[in-house]
Amino acid sequence: MLGPYKIVEKFARNSFPSFMAPFAKKLIAWPRYYTQLKKSRSQYELYIGKYNQPLLYVAGLPKSGTTWLEKMLCSFPGFCDVMIPEAVAFEQKHKQSHTFELPAGLFNRFTKALVVLKLHAHGSLHNYKLLEQNKTRYVVLYRDLRDVAVSHIFYVQRTAYHPEHKDYKYLDTKEALKHFAATLLPEFIKWVDSWQAHVASPLSYIVKYEDLTADPFNKLKEIAVHYGIQTTDDELQYIIKSNSFEKLSGGREKGVTDTSSFFRSGTSGDWKKYFDEETMALYNNLLAGFLIKYGYNN
Repeated sequence: MLGPYKIVEKFARNSFPSFMAPFAKKLIAWPRYYTQLKKSRSQYELYIGKYNQPLLYVAGLPKSGTTWLEKMLCSFPGFCDVMIPEAVAFEQKHKQSHTFELPAGLFNRFTKALVVLKLHAHGSLHNYKLLEQNKTRYVVLYRDLRDVAVSHIFYVQRTAYHPEHKDYKYLDTKEALKHFAATLLPEFIKWVDSWQAHVASPLSYIVKYEDLTADPFNKLKEIAVHYGIQTTDDELQYIIKSNSFEKLSGGREKGVTDTSSFFRSGTSGDWKKYFDEETMALYNNLLAGFLIKYGYNN
């Protein structure tokens, strides 16, 4: 069931004129944050002592399955998702959220609270140092950037409050993919590299979306161990089933595409449906190093 702020967001996305939708999103950011934080603190009191790390931080590349992972983590008893208003304001101002720098005192806000904090922030030295200073274990999730491109353009075109909506609104698929290649693609390569720079840290657990979808049970189990969450195989199976693509998409099977849905297809390699020879050549040229380095050249 959607919460009240999710209902407002959905209404803003589908019903508000595009010039009003961003204002509506910013308007609800602070009251939503305080409501979420209050709930996460009340849950902490109920589950006090159950978890080694009450803050589960996820750094996700946009359109890489981070909402799915967030929902699974929130399925562990007591944990609540929290979105900080500064991230919303940053996205609206800069038309992106992947270069967001975490506020200096961020982690002090979440004492005595069970929080899943999912952000698209990059792995800058500042962001990593904050995690290191607070001894916060984190998970990084990314995806084949060709699939990210396809998912991004369809999401932005149907989301009026997205700050890039006007840039993509009247472009056909090929034009939109070219625009993404000229703007966000180089930045997203840097984003993945920025977190990979800290891969040796014991605080870090990096997972590909493709691996998470191929083996959700073992990958979620590894993530739980990384965060210090005591769980059982039965609980993990229940969480995965409760947050399956079929459940989240309203009954569609994986691979059945709905471009109007946030959960569009749930598959990897979907980019092949939309890339023609010219687009393929463009992306292969820009992604040559990335595809080889991170195992996407097969």
